[in-house]
This record gives sequence, C-alpha cells and structure tokens, in this order.
Amino acid sequence: MLHGGPGANHICFEIFEKYIDLKKFSLIYYDQLGSSHSDKITDESLLTFTRFVDEVEQVRAALGLERFILLGHSWGGMLCIDYALKYEKEGHLAGLVISNMVDSGKHYLEYLDHVRKINLTPEEYDYMTEIEAAGKESDAHYQELVEKLNCACLCRLEVQPDFLSLPNVPDKKVYHHFQGDNEFVVTGDMLYWDRSADMGEIHTRTLCIGARYDTMNPDIMLKMGEELRDGYTYICPEGSHLCFWDDSEHYFQALNEFIGTLDQ
Repeated sequence: MLHGGPGANHICFEIFEKYIDLKKFSLIYYDQLGSSHSDKITDESLLTFTRFVDEVEQVRAALGLERFILLGHSWGGMLCIDYALKYEKEGHLAGLVISNMVDSGKHYLEYLDHVRKINLTPEEYDYMTEIEAAGKESDAHYQELVEKLNCACLCRLEVQPDFLSLPNVPDKKVYHHFQGDNEFVVTGDMLYWDRSADMGEIHTRTLCIGARYDTMNPDIMLKMGEELRDGYTYICPEGSHLCFWDDSEHYFQALNEFIGTLDQ
C-alpha cells in the first residue's frame, strides 16, 4: 500500500484493518523514503518518480511477495500506474487499485481551479490567486482558505483524523519538490507527470476509485477505467479525497468486491 503526500506516511491506512479480512490478507504498508519513520532525504537527486517506483519493487523483492495487490492513494496512485507500466511483465501483480488519482498532473491542476470556484466565494478565489502570484502562501488568511478547501475536498468528517494534524507531515522537502505549497496548487514535478496516453498499456485487472467531492476529477477517473485493458471505476457518492475515511461504507464495499473478482 503506497501512501500519498508525497512525503506523508502509512498511518492513514490503518483504518483498512477494520474492513479487510485479515484472515485472508496481510496489509503491508511502509513510509516511503523521506517520510516520517524512514530516513530523510539529503541527496535531492533521489527525488525522482523513477526512484520512488523502483523503491516499490525493492520492497516487494525484499519481502518475497510473489503475488500481491498494489494499492496507491493520491501520489501513491501515480506510483501504482508507473509501477504497473514498468514491472507488471514480471508477473507479480494480482491486482491494481488506483485510489483518488487521475492520469496526469495537468488534469489534476485543471480540476483544482473548478474545486476552488465551487467552494470559495469570488472574493476568496481572487485572494488565493493574488497571494500565490505574490509568493506569500504563508499569509494567515490564505492558510484559512486552504483549510476551508481541505474540509470540503480532502476529508469531510466533522472530527478530522489525528494523522492530518501530525507535525512535519508531509515532509516539506519531498512535498514541495513534487507538489507545491498545499493540496490546491501544483507547481512541482507532478505538473509534468502525464500517463494519459498510457492507461491502455496496463493489463493488470485494475480498480480506479475516487469520490464525488474529491480533488481529482471523477470524469477523468471514469475515463481511465474505460481505457484500461481490464479495469473499471467506482466513485464514492459521499466521499472526498480521503474517502476511505469519510465514505468508508462505499469505499470498502467497492474495494472488497474488486478483490473478490481477482484470481489469487
């Protein structure tokens, strides 16, 4: 299981233990390099998509996983796609779950403008744009507007999960390099990541899963499901970007049904 961020950690996945049959399956999650309990990155040449994808294969090999399901959330969904494109020919992937991620940084950025416009007043929208143009994202009111968007599109629970307020999560070096200042801007290397022409090259049976109130465009996720050789999409009707938390019922029903279709 590949966490998002980038630079976040595995803690968000601990809720899976309530919904997955642990008599049948082991849940394997780890903090990626640069994140929480793993070593910090001092050599910035390690901050590449290729290295993070190869890290997944290194973990698989070290654990001796000959047949496994790979699930990635958000940034982890990018790594899922790239891992399948590079390594599925090795024959270890039993299934793929692309959770809350679209097929390109461009599509992600385009939808963020829509997300802002439907969740902010025109004055708030203009204020965010002006602050970003001035490079003053530490502005207090700007941060209040980011939090307003977080509550609308990141996790819609009235009481937010504790992991969302952990100090130094996500790791700033990793997060800023790939994403930017917050979830509602894309100024890092994610912006140039584009697999929109490659989804049909993935042969592994795949579930794309997103949510109605996601920061990722549900229409793009539906299109991805259509383009896959053996895949489909499910959109959680009440959830947001962390829909396994704020729409657990629908998320895990869809996930367990998908797992049930796989030849283990």
